[in-house]
This record gives sequence, C-alpha cells and structure tokens, in this order.
Amino acid sequence: MRFEKLETHSLKDLFIKQMEELILSRRLNVGDRLPTERELAAQMQVSRAVINGGMAELARKGFIEIVPRKGVFVADYKHQGSIATLTSILEFGGDRFDPLTLDSILDVRLTVETRIAELVCLNAKGEDIKALSRQADKIDEEHDPVVLGRETFLFFHQLSIISGNSIYPLLVYMFKPVYVHWFEAYFRIGHKDRRMAQIRRLIEALGGRDVDAAVAQIKEIIVQGRDLLGRHYVPGQKYDAGQERDAEQD
Repeated sequence: MRFEKLETHSLKDLFIKQMEELILSRRLNVGDRLPTERELAAQMQVSRAVINGGMAELARKGFIEIVPRKGVFVADYKHQGSIATLTSILEFGGDRFDPLTLDSILDVRLTVETRIAELVCLNAKGEDIKALSRQADKIDEEHDPVVLGRETFLFFHQLSIISGNSIYPLLVYMFKPVYVHWFEAYFRIGHKDRRMAQIRRLIEALGGRDVDAAVAQIKEIIVQGRDLLGRHYVPGQKYDAGQERDAEQD
C-alpha cells in the first residue's frame, strides 16, 4: 500500500492556488482589474508580503499583468503564458483535458517526437537501446499511475538525449509536467499492456534502425493516447477519467 506524502502549503501558495482557480474557472476574466494589495490583504486576512509574493509568482506564470500606476489585471494567459501556466491549467483540471489542449499537445508531440525517433535510429548505440529496454522494464514493473507517469516520461526524455540533438532534451524536460499529467491520466484509465507492447515495438524498430517503423510507432503511441483520453468528448464537455473507466467496464 502506498501512502501519499504530507505537505503543508504556505499562505503564499494557498493565495496563488485560490487566484489560479478564480481565473481558470472564469470567475475572474481576462482584463479584469484586481483589488490593490492592501485591499486583498485585508479581505483575505494575510500580510501584504504574502500578497506581494503571490502576485509576483502569478505574473511569472502569465496569469496576471502588473501595470505600473494603473494596477494589476488578469492577463491573456492562454496566449501570453508559459509551461508553468500550462501546468497550472492541467493541475486545475486533474484527469480532465479540454479538446483544444489535447489536440495542441498532440500536434507538438507529433512534430518533436517523430524527429527524435528519426535521429535515434541514426545515432543510437547498442548500449543506448539496452538502456531504453531497462527503462521499459521499470515501467512494466510499476502499477501506481503516478509512478507510471513519471517513469514513462523518463523513457521519452531518454529518447531525446539519445537523439544527439542538444536542444530536444531541454525542450522535452521543459514539458515534463505536461508529459507526466498526460501519461498518468492514460494509466489511470488502464491499457498498460497495450502501451507496453507499443513501447517494446518502438525499441525494436529503433534497435533495427528502421526509421519508418519507429516513426509509425511513435505516431501510434501519441494518437492512440489522444483518442483514448478524448473518446467521450462532445463540444462543450471535458474529458473525465472516471467516465472512461466506467465505459471500459461495460
């Protein structure tokens, strides 16, 4: 039995979380002017230092814009944010992804990872393929979706390192929270055996220097994951992992 780590959040963290929820739930809209730090501190019964530190972090994440002598406004975070913004959006949704986010992640992964597969076929050494197989074994041994999410990310990050391109590992690691959320949601639904078979076929293609097969397998992994996560989407709805699990049991 696995027990979750106990954590105590600071007042600043709680302030940031509450403000993100207000913005992401659209109770605060893009362009809305926020109260002053003094007003927020009085309403929320915390020090101005807590509010000031939280505002700085929210600005760094792209959720607010601090305009000198005019005030603080909710920013257009979907177009002016960062990976930290996307991470907050995914954490807010839990195992739920809106269709646009899923399709956007899919497009980025297809572009980057197919090229990584091509480069791995060209540059991988025998020990690299063995290392990928060992990482696949670690994934296969796990059952906790949280751990599976992390270990599967490490597999794909390892691929980016083996590619020989010095930028791809940085890019993939920058997207780590997105990958982990994606994989964790996938494994919460199930289908671990299917994913492991795909990973094994990918390793076989990479070891055999079969570029076409490796690229095709990467595409299958990404698209099949997207299709599974988005199976119950209709316009205006969000994906719910519990809904998918219920459907798989029917």
